[in-house]
Amino acid sequence: MLRAIISTNENPEDRCTALHGLGTLLFNASINLSTPKAMAEQEEAKQCFQEVIASYPDATNRGFKPANHPVAVQFEMENLAIGKIVPELEGKRAQNADLKLIN
Repeated sequence: MLRAIISTNENPEDRCTALHGLGTLLFNASINLSTPKAMAEQEEAKQCFQEVIASYPDATNRGFKPANHPVAVQFEMENLAIGKIVPELEGKRAQNADLKLIN
């Protein structure tokens, strides 16, 4: 149904919402899986999110701006999934001691 809305509906807000919904659905169904089907779903999710960001940066749906969400999801897909290299982190512990996480 979302693919039908994307391909036939000319209303920008509807297309944006459908692209965002399809991207989110595909992302959630394939997160942390490495099967060929999951990899294809992740790629399609990225394409949906990229189109939302590029084509509908100012669209809103009930006060929600769909273009803001895919940026975080794409970062998660590319950097925080199982099997990805852990980024180096630095900060302070509660006792003000230095904390450093290095792979």
